[in-house]
Amino acid sequence: MQQLSHGLKATLLTSILSVALTACGGGGGGSSSETTSTASSSPSQTSASSAANSTAATSSSKASSSVSSTNASATSSSVTSSTAASSAATSSTAATSSSKASSSVSSTAASSVAGGAAATTSGGFSTATGGNVTSARKFTAASHTEINTIIANARYDDAGTKVATGAYPLHITYTGNEDALIAQIVADSTIDANHDCPAPHWDDAYRYVEVKNYTAGITIEGANGSSANFGIVINGGSNNVIVRNMKIGALGGASNDADMFRIDGGSNVWIDHNEMFAVNNECNGSPDGDLTFESAIDIKKASHNITVSYNYIHDSKKVGLDGSSSSDIDGGREISYHHNYYKNVNARLPLQRGGWIHVYNNLYDGISDSGINTRQAGYALIESNYFQNAKNPVVCFYDGGSNCGFWDLRNNNITSTADFTTYNITWSTPSSGDKSASNWTTTGAFPITLPYTYTPHTPACVKANLPSVAGVGKAYATLSCN
Repeated sequence: MQQLSHGLKATLLTSILSVALTACGGGGGGSSSETTSTASSSPSQTSASSAANSTAATSSSKASSSVSSTNASATSSSVTSSTAASSAATSSTAATSSSKASSSVSSTAASSVAGGAAATTSGGFSTATGGNVTSARKFTAASHTEINTIIANARYDDAGTKVATGAYPLHITYTGNEDALIAQIVADSTIDANHDCPAPHWDDAYRYVEVKNYTAGITIEGANGSSANFGIVINGGSNNVIVRNMKIGALGGASNDADMFRIDGGSNVWIDHNEMFAVNNECNGSPDGDLTFESAIDIKKASHNITVSYNYIHDSKKVGLDGSSSSDIDGGREISYHHNYYKNVNARLPLQRGGWIHVYNNLYDGISDSGINTRQAGYALIESNYFQNAKNPVVCFYDGGSNCGFWDLRNNNITSTADFTTYNITWSTPSSGDKSASNWTTTGAFPITLPYTYTPHTPACVKANLPSVAGVGKAYATLSCN
């Protein structure tokens, strides 16, 4: 599009958006953008290739967007760089400079992929609608830098006024495929007989999408066949966020805290029907002896009302935290983990510090160290799950007995110690002060009333049918036991 005056652009935008809304029932396209400086709590970056995620404190990059409407038959919108200068501005922002870019944005009325209408309930604490609303503006992106650009653009309304917490709901469909990069990192990080790895990636830059202080509603959805070698960080008070159908694998950068998902001061978040994996081993020489890879999903700080559902998490050493340390309680987080399929994992399912977690209808097949680790006076309602081939499935470990949590065991496939042999459940002797559920009895009744309605399936149904509906490419199917 030729350069136009600001006033004429605004007039054209208004006309186009009006036509699009009338013809398609959808929202308009992007508006002017500015990439602003990130706070010190933002995840670290160590290379210019990932600098778009975390700009220097004094820099800004302005973009003027041109918007074109598409008809209802279109299935997605696209964000493309229109000049070499805009491409450079997207990928790297200099510390003391600002650069202008012009991007072409195509808006559509229909979401692209992965199957079906937005769910009305997460089955847990989250009530997020994200970008699954009629007023959402829909885009596609082929890389994490494009996703970050779309989010940056969405902090400006159609008049060019900055709205720090988001000017409109967003629905972003990710279409990239990074299978080759994932496969290379898996190969480089797989131990030999001596526990050596060919070329570990723990010092790589952390590549990530950042959803920071966005409260207007956002959905990030993977297209079927897509894959990502980058993480998604939800922080800075973000609220009303949904991430679905994302296949995320083997992130380099464990020394830079490279989590696949990190909810770090975000609330009302729903993580649903994703796949997360790495390699469940530790290479010789890894930092702290524990950083070949970081976590699949960490939830920390002031994060409340979270649902983690229908994910397939496998081949991962550190699955996830609920709290980063013994002091990270924040009044108690509320998290539901349901209908997740865990296979060949080591520990942290999750590692809970304080708060309340509802863990129901999950399938645990292959736990090599410890499972649900309830600490710092947290409460876990562990209900109608299926455990097999699991070591220490429910414990309070590695806390020195300072303040163990409590578990409420209800209607799991294990009902007594007599079932341990049947399902290949084994136990370690706890360290002084630590505890395990090796006698399989409840240690404390779950003390809060759940704010949502749910009907748990039987553990037998979970075992038989959950793998067919958990993870990506499942059209958001849910478990049926009929």
